[in-house]
Amino acid sequence: MWKISRCKCLFVLTLASTMWLLGWGEQAWSASAVSQFFLGQRNAGSGNNAEYMINLLDTPGTPCQSSGDPRRCAHAGDIFIGLFNLGVLEDQTGGGGQHNLGSGTANNELTGLIAIKVLDQALVSKPGGGSESDQCLGPINPATDIFGPTAAVVKGQMSAGLAAIIGAWNPGTIVALYDDPANDFTRVFNTTTHPGPDDCDAGKTGADLGVPGCQAKEENLLLTTIGPTELFQIGFTGPGGTSGPVEGLIACDNCGFPPGPFQGNDIKALRAINPPVHAGEFNGGLNLTKNNTTLQFGLVNNSLFGLSQFAISGSDLGIGNTATPFDLFSQDNIVFAPSAIPEPSSLTLLLLGTSVLGLSAVRRWKRRP
Repeated sequence: MWKISRCKCLFVLTLASTMWLLGWGEQAWSASAVSQFFLGQRNAGSGNNAEYMINLLDTPGTPCQSSGDPRRCAHAGDIFIGLFNLGVLEDQTGGGGQHNLGSGTANNELTGLIAIKVLDQALVSKPGGGSESDQCLGPINPATDIFGPTAAVVKGQMSAGLAAIIGAWNPGTIVALYDDPANDFTRVFNTTTHPGPDDCDAGKTGADLGVPGCQAKEENLLLTTIGPTELFQIGFTGPGGTSGPVEGLIACDNCGFPPGPFQGNDIKALRAINPPVHAGEFNGGLNLTKNNTTLQFGLVNNSLFGLSQFAISGSDLGIGNTATPFDLFSQDNIVFAPSAIPEPSSLTLLLLGTSVLGLSAVRRWKRRP
């Protein structure tokens, strides 16, 4: 019995070693955008984001503008769905190298799908009228959250297909990041270059904001971020405190940058602001909720939150006159420190030795009477 078990063990080691050497390990994803990470260094990525609001909490008694239209107002309980890409990676500690991840099908792209809930919101009056909106943002819990994908589907503001994608995320996830060389990331809807279903606002004026059944264009563009390979998911893993990395995500809208006396939760007013004037700011620290790679991530510092695996920041922008169905754009920055587990060359040598040893031992075992 011992001989059989020993043989099986040696066979498994030999098979595993051979698979690695033939490229079934680290090399399986080495050609992706991940291979352009600066391993062992502090990486700074920059890119673009677009998002739209799904209105789940109507509050007619507290409209955000004199029209009294509650659909345009963001409140605690509403969710934002978005997409983003990282177009440039910079090495901040090992010599200042830079990788352009590209923006077309000829290059690898690093893209993401976003689902965020407004956990809490406070409107702070501004001098001269209007208010800024200070928001605490967090993940959607599809299993228990009454203000989540299921409710959005019932209200006709999300397709069952998109709800299923978000519902399959690990608990606490805000972002799923993909290696996406196949799709061409875009925030602009064009029926010629990006054919897809129409919705209720052919002029893209925001008139259909929050109207049930009018998110077809947005969801159609979201598909440009979902690549063939999900790399990892990022979000909230639980209380960090002194025993682990911290996490949080906050935003302020209409916080001193754009002109106008409107309220900071008036999404339609924010979307009309012409870039580069800022519509707001956001800042956060997030951590891995799922990792499909062989990378590990160290901690980086966020000036507001402290140490986490991913420090994010950016500027919210209106869409101005852009031909897009989204409500807001943003410029994103993300800092992280990836490293391999273990170092590939060392593991290759180790497994090569294991492979040779295993094959030799199996041959000797077979020759035994």
